[in-house]
Amino acid sequence: MKKGASWLASFIVAAVSITLGAVMLNYGAKVIYSSDNFQKTHQNGIRAVQYVVGQRPDIYGDDSQIIPHPYLLYTNRPGFSGKGFVQHDEGGYRVVPQPNQAVHLTPKKILILGGSTTYSYPYVADPAHSWPGVLQSLLGPGYQIINAGLSSATSAELLADYIFRHRYLKPDIVVFHEGGNDVLAMMFANYNPEYSHLRAPGTRPIAGTIDKHILARGGWPARLLYAHNWNELTSVFSPMPYDLSGISPADALTRATNAPTTGFERNLDLLVRTIREDGATPVLFGFVQAREQFISRNRPDLLGREHAWIVGVGRNLAIMERIAKDQRLIYLDPKDFAASDDWFLDNCHLNEAGEAAKAKFVASGIKSLLGARAETAVP
Repeated sequence: MKKGASWLASFIVAAVSITLGAVMLNYGAKVIYSSDNFQKTHQNGIRAVQYVVGQRPDIYGDDSQIIPHPYLLYTNRPGFSGKGFVQHDEGGYRVVPQPNQAVHLTPKKILILGGSTTYSYPYVADPAHSWPGVLQSLLGPGYQIINAGLSSATSAELLADYIFRHRYLKPDIVVFHEGGNDVLAMMFANYNPEYSHLRAPGTRPIAGTIDKHILARGGWPARLLYAHNWNELTSVFSPMPYDLSGISPADALTRATNAPTTGFERNLDLLVRTIREDGATPVLFGFVQAREQFISRNRPDLLGREHAWIVGVGRNLAIMERIAKDQRLIYLDPKDFAASDDWFLDNCHLNEAGEAAKAKFVASGIKSLLGARAETAVP
């Protein structure tokens, strides 16, 4: 009898211990999962978990800045809000506050194509303070600035976006501001002018029956584990095969110096010809970046690769300048942009003071195309 009572007591103690351990484990996982740090650093994984357990219709929601597209690879999500501002309009363009228009005046449209240095978010929270937004305030109601910037975009994405989407806005002037992101195409082996060696589409999480059962019955520990594992899932698109830090400085310089530039050349050439065929005026604005000694500031992946980046950008700028000369276009040379070192947040993104200066530089550079409509604020 005593032996049976002793066994029962041990069983009860073990069961209570296991139960308390499970409760504590579940509570601890919930605390970690709900923490500000985990929510910030694992947004992708959390969205994937919520999608699999049926808490959201897709892995792209109101907090997704970009969404995949069947033939444009990815686009800005229409109506996106962030940092206290509505960032995208219904077409997915970054908002540019428009001045009051005179009833009799139909504004001329200036479409601006570029990567994150045109898109300018999250570096500049208020869309009105991005350089396209400041350009709008400089030019006034006679012009409508359209910020078609797309973060991480190369000339390939910008060409596709223009062909399939932007041209139907019927712009009068199209400013192409790039030359930096296309350096990425030089950095990786097996160069293909279509950039298939660089970019790839994303995918949704593949969750089988067992995964769904685990998430449904495994509590917070299961959600924590799956959110961590799925956080690295490329849900929208893959911008490059691996991080630049995986390329040695020597290889980076060799590739920046010798890799083909066929893709950039033919993308830009076709873009310029198409813009002209559409009856608009192309303007080429070279990529603006920090001085070499500041290239790796807040960009640890470029540490030791600063000169390679300068060389790669220089090759693309030479292509832009040559095409502008051959096609008799305005070329805004970044060497003429007197940038302060303090304006750069990293290798190329500017603070609000730098954005304002960039807008004035562009306004001055395209002044000959503006005519009497532009405000007197244009330098």
